[in-house]
Amino acid sequence: MNQAEILLRVIDALEIVGIPYVLFGSFASNVYGIMRATLDADIVIQTAHGQHTTLRTALLPEFSIDPQMQFETVSGTVKTAVTHNATVFLIELFELSADPHDQARFARRQKLPLENRDVYVLTPEDVLVTKLNWLQIANRGKDLADIKGVIAVQGDALDWPYIENWCEYHDSQRLLEKIRAELSQK
Repeated sequence: MNQAEILLRVIDALEIVGIPYVLFGSFASNVYGIMRATLDADIVIQTAHGQHTTLRTALLPEFSIDPQMQFETVSGTVKTAVTHNATVFLIELFELSADPHDQARFARRQKLPLENRDVYVLTPEDVLVTKLNWLQIANRGKDLADIKGVIAVQGDALDWPYIENWCEYHDSQRLLEKIRAELSQK
């Protein structure tokens, strides 16, 4: 079973339980940019009271679910770790936060194909804004590579005023300008 198939099993459980979700992180970057290997998958979820218990039941026994939610410093929200037992592939479920960009990107999510199924994925603009924010906070090379890959593939098709607006909000405008300048010199 490959990573996408494992991810789809979790998405199936989310849909069965009625939990709205959106795929983000490296899987979303791979949809719009240059494909790279990843060790996990990230999903933002919007849960109501009691849905975590129902989701756990839907995922067992194929998955292990960490019973303790954790605070995630880069995204600034809480997450639940879900591990596929046979492969140890990790899927992290992040609770939708009250942050205005988190709310906006969740509302703008779109359905795109993954393994011949349509799943909710961030827009390419929201992938960039998210990755720029993470790069600013954690300075991870993989985020920079994802940003450059999405810009290289999507280019002029991106809604640059939308991206620039949220970069201003997150104070990552200079970082975006620096990356775009580097890419234009190549």
